[in-house]
Amino acid sequence: MKALFFEPHDDDLIIGAGGTVIQMLEQGWEVRTVQMTDCRHGSTEIDPEELVKIRKEEKEGEIEFLGIECDFLDFEDGSLRELAEENPEKALEEIKNRLQDFRPDVVFMPGLDEGHPDHRGTHLLVSQAVDETGLEVLKISYLVWQLPFLEGENRIEKVLEVEVGEEVYEEKLHGSNNEISEALGMS
Repeated sequence: MKALFFEPHDDDLIIGAGGTVIQMLEQGWEVRTVQMTDCRHGSTEIDPEELVKIRKEEKEGEIEFLGIECDFLDFEDGSLRELAEENPEKALEEIKNRLQDFRPDVVFMPGLDEGHPDHRGTHLLVSQAVDETGLEVLKISYLVWQLPFLEGENRIEKVLEVEVGEEVYEEKLHGSNNEISEALGMS
């Protein structure tokens, strides 16, 4: 089985679905991730070009730890919602290429109701790209910042909770330790 994760930023996979990824890998799944943005606007203290390098190095540490592959699409941080709504062609082409090359059984993306515009944009773009490819694939939204128990209009329709044991939890924490800049307040 194959799973393809789409994450707006370098830390979204490990925060939102790290336990799921670890369990899938332990069960023999082939897992890949696609980082949508270059993460350049995650700090007011660090030069954007320097931050791109820092975040890419952090991501490389994370994927090495997990033993998975990552494609970097490098769209400008903060642009995905607008891109999805106004000029989606290039992003859709990039996403569809990844989908058709890897041919996943399951595609994971942030939930539509996530508060960050890059998270919502990623959801819109990936969902549309999956539909346009015609691939029969299960689409699952994962949560990074949205709370699953909200009521009303913004209620997320599907929430997948994955029970992780202490060992998997420790591995997830180790993987998130690669996100050093987050701990330094450069989110």
